[in-house]
Amino acid sequence: MRNINVTVEAGTLKIEAKEQETRKKDGDAGSLHSTRKGAYSQLLTLPGPVQSEKMEVEKKEGMLVVTLPKAK
Repeated sequence: MRNINVTVEAGTLKIEAKEQETRKKDGDAGSLHSTRKGAYSQLLTLPGPVQSEKMEVEKKEGMLVVTLPKAK
């Protein structure tokens, strides 16, 4: 997925991802038009208060890694 949005609101972690791909091929053998769309959404309740301003999000080895430090 290419467009990934991660937010924290009211003790909930929300992960959303959207992808859209359109292919067009014109050639001697005819034409091919293909569209692919995908969407993903996940809500996770956090076990306690976090420092959302220090949230880190990265892609690592094909996975999305979200790091949220606990609030002090």
